[in-house]
Amino acid sequence: MSVSEEDAYPYIRRETALVREFVAEGKEIFGICLGAQIMAKALGAKVYPGPQKEIGWYDIELTDEGVRDRCMKELAVYPKAKAGDFRTKFKVFHWHGETFDIPGGAVRLAKSELYPHQAFRYGEGAYAFQFHIEVRKEMIYEWLKEESVDMDQIRQQTEAMYDDYLGRAMKFYKEFFA
Repeated sequence: MSVSEEDAYPYIRRETALVREFVAEGKEIFGICLGAQIMAKALGAKVYPGPQKEIGWYDIELTDEGVRDRCMKELAVYPKAKAGDFRTKFKVFHWHGETFDIPGGAVRLAKSELYPHQAFRYGEGAYAFQFHIEVRKEMIYEWLKEESVDMDQIRQQTEAMYDDYLGRAMKFYKEFFA
């Protein structure tokens, strides 16, 4: 589904309006994938097809602003590694084919090889991630049934990385909702 499909999915129009309203009121908001694209559109940025689909575990790299960001710092620290294992480049789970420009006034937090805009923050409390930190293993395996990808490779990577990934996501949430 795409933010450009408002006629097929009328709720996208309402969600776009809600984002504008929440941002104007200074409320915290967090958009993932389509939610990030809705946030970008609501804030005046262009959303469009990317160079190719990004499905599976791929690296993102924090920008200088991402390294300094209070929430992104939590996502970049590996919970089971030795103390202070902070990484500026790390794997996250992707499932998207569209991307967005960074809205005016927003701060770009992360990028990848294929998609230069993986995450942004608008103001102090509005975060948008192109990648998925909300996924559970079961969700990943269910989604894999829908796409022609190397399921074995993604399953192996998921089994190897998921526990650390969940730990980093929980640290991000704790800081975001603090």
